[in-house]
Amino acid sequence: MAKRFAETKIWDDYWFQKLPLVYKCLWKYICDKSDEAGIWKVNFSLAEFQIGTKIKWGEVEKHINNGKERVVFKKDFWLIKDFVSFQYGEKVFSSEHAFHKKIRGMLDRVSNTLQEKEKEEVKEKESIKGDSKGGVEVVKKLSPSQEFVKCFSAFYEAATGQPYKTESKHFIIAAKLIKDYGLDAIIGKTKIFAKLCADRSVWFTKDGWADFTIEKLSGRWNNIIPKLTKEEEEKQRFEKLRQKEKERNERIKNTTK
Repeated sequence: MAKRFAETKIWDDYWFQKLPLVYKCLWKYICDKSDEAGIWKVNFSLAEFQIGTKIKWGEVEKHINNGKERVVFKKDFWLIKDFVSFQYGEKVFSSEHAFHKKIRGMLDRVSNTLQEKEKEEVKEKESIKGDSKGGVEVVKKLSPSQEFVKCFSAFYEAATGQPYKTESKHFIIAAKLIKDYGLDAIIGKTKIFAKLCADRSVWFTKDGWADFTIEKLSGRWNNIIPKLTKEEEEKQRFEKLRQKEKERNERIKNTTK
């Protein structure tokens, strides 16, 4: 019997509470029936047979993706976006473990269609505005994950003169980081990371711009902090000494009571 983690708090999530019963069943169904990478091969008739009811498939996306893109819907498969990081953690995107490599390979096999879907931003909204001649101009809006990957690539290309090779997993990692920290925060962290790579100033940036990857940004998130100036380091050292002296005086005071 195959086993996997399940989010037990989903019943408290407002979006799930609002789902009609049939779509609650469908959500649980695709979470159970998808493969190790969270990819469900579309089989409408089998799903209806196993769930035990007819499903209005044309309405699935608006219910499941209400308020957030949870599933990437394609003709032949559906991808549960947070499935991989929820089941295996962020290490899956950088680990050399054979199983984790297998998961990345499964994602890479659908990378072209995933990136195409990202560029469309789930049947991406198009804002229409009139041009000076009375015609129309279609303006494509980037999703937050697209905007971040574009920003990250710009840092790399400006520094190296080479294009940054984006993969489907980068958009998945970006979506998770944005969910956890917000777009502005990860762009700010990327600027710090870029400076560390340019200076090769910490142990995980010794290879310079070769270390500037979205996987490493995610994996070393807590280690990516601004490099202190000599004056700031001296001030920090002084504060530590002052704190130690204060603690020593407190201990002496307590022992003499």
